[in-house]
Amino acid sequence: WTHYLHGASNNAVAMDSRVAPPSHLKWKSDPTWCRSHDGESSSVALVLSAEGRLISVIDEGLTGQPGVPDRWTLVGRDAFNGTLLWKRKLPKRPEQKGVVAVGERVYVAVGKGMPLEVVEAATGKAIKDVEGTEGADELVIEGDTIVAHCAGGQQGDGAIVAVSAENGRLLWHKTSAFMKNSLAASDGRVCYHDGKEVICLDLLAGDLAWRAECKAGKDVGLLMIYRGAVLVSGGGLKAFDASTGEFLWKGPGVNKRLSLFGCDGLAWVTDIQEPGRTFLWTPAPVVTKGYNPKTGDVERTVEVSCLVTPGHHIRCYPAKATERYLLLPKRGVEFVDLEGDTHMRHDWFRGSCRHGVMPANGLLYVPPHQCFCYTGVKLTGFNAMSAAAIEQAETPATDRLVRGPAYGS
Repeated sequence: WTHYLHGASNNAVAMDSRVAPPSHLKWKSDPTWCRSHDGESSSVALVLSAEGRLISVIDEGLTGQPGVPDRWTLVGRDAFNGTLLWKRKLPKRPEQKGVVAVGERVYVAVGKGMPLEVVEAATGKAIKDVEGTEGADELVIEGDTIVAHCAGGQQGDGAIVAVSAENGRLLWHKTSAFMKNSLAASDGRVCYHDGKEVICLDLLAGDLAWRAECKAGKDVGLLMIYRGAVLVSGGGLKAFDASTGEFLWKGPGVNKRLSLFGCDGLAWVTDIQEPGRTFLWTPAPVVTKGYNPKTGDVERTVEVSCLVTPGHHIRCYPAKATERYLLLPKRGVEFVDLEGDTHMRHDWFRGSCRHGVMPANGLLYVPPHQCFCYTGVKLTGFNAMSAAAIEQAETPATDRLVRGPAYGS
């Protein structure tokens, strides 16, 4: 899970067959509490995973005092046992799409007017700054190419910039208007929304491939590249051919928190007919439909009754998914099984505001949250949950000491 929305294509779906409704706690770590329900919107802004490590952006400011200055920190942990590896102070809270972890490196958009900073994933030590990315606030990495939006100052628009991740060489630079959180890349293309149109560029050369009119209002919603289509959720789902920009089809409105996912060859849209703030047990079914991304035809429908608990709004963060399950954020985490009938409601854990939970490495990572619901069973701390107990490997009876060439010298 290398980007805020899993990968550069903005499809927040983990290719993980072991993540399922959890029943075991694998490990637990700090922070025990979020800073406050009021004031700061989230104490855990981002959780990523790469090469067996967990990279998080956490506000370590004083708990219970939202007026006290924040203390944003980049934190590295072992993804499988939670062991703290390192911490690195950040000058400010980066955008959620402003940090990417790929391989042995973490790329951080550290602040206004500053270039991308490259950090060693194993130690948290700075490696270098990436020249030509000053003002970067949003980035994706596709293959060996870093694509970043660099915000302009008061004098004009910002720019879309591509550089080589291997040597930092500037590949291309395009001045353009830009809508926040719309940058995506896949299959040799870079797509984003400029407020009026969806723009598609060649990933390596920066040449214009196509542009298509697409009204978005104040919020583009989600721009996702999946199976040869560019899907835009803001103002009603719209699909464009990823190669030509041809308008393909228009679909239903997409709830921003229930999101849009590409799973098993289909684009899935979920609807919860929630009654609002009521404690009456009048649950409506959860209905999720799988649309063919090129034609818009509904090819599959999954309907689950009594999955969500009434009495609260949908949580303040986007849903996530695996190839098998949608992880909805209604009361806690509601698992919608796209392949079978092992649907499950977990009211007793949920993620931090704005970020939510993250499925990866066969585990469900659940940061602390600000809510005071279900206090009798509320899980505190940063938890890694598993669907089944993970058996420890047996210790061999033979000598476990490995003797290197310097042994005995």
